[in-house]
Amino acid sequence: MLRNKQLESNSISNPNWQQPWTLQEQQKLLDAVAKLGPKWSKISDKFFPKRSPNQLRCKYTYLQRMQQRQQATENTESKVGSSGFDEPEVHFVDLEFFGDLFE
Repeated sequence: MLRNKQLESNSISNPNWQQPWTLQEQQKLLDAVAKLGPKWSKISDKFFPKRSPNQLRCKYTYLQRMQQRQQATENTESKVGSSGFDEPEVHFVDLEFFGDLFE
């Protein structure tokens, strides 16, 4: 039966097949997985009757990857600095040592 539901949800004749995900749906998916775990059929039946379990699994995996990338970027920025580059060290030079070179 799961196979039939996937085929039905992913067929071109189904108008919900390529519907974009809203921010509310994405948050609802994250909350449902936190509550039930990765039980895609149950989540689909209970919270997303118009989306297949495979769509839920793929979207959740995508959201997890994006969250990991964002955290990695934030960690890199906090180590490197806000400009994205290492802050240069500043060295002061005693110009009197060089005498006439700078006159």
